[in-house]
Amino acid sequence: MSDEADVAQDVVELTNTVAVLAIRHQLQAAGSEYCQSCGETIPEARRLAAPWADTCTPCQSVLEHRNKVGY
Repeated sequence: MSDEADVAQDVVELTNTVAVLAIRHQLQAAGSEYCQSCGETIPEARRLAAPWADTCTPCQSVLEHRNKVGY
């Protein structure tokens, strides 16, 4: 009987772990309200269009340009 209880407890713990990881993933995917580069508020339209965005459009443009030219 204790084996069944152990298995049930393991299932509960695994279910809780999966739920916590899913919530963490959602929070990370949701991005941020503030730009990680300049600290300004990321406009709502950008956050809706790209919920994972962590930079405002001007800072993202600068980052993409730097990556393109290699510095």
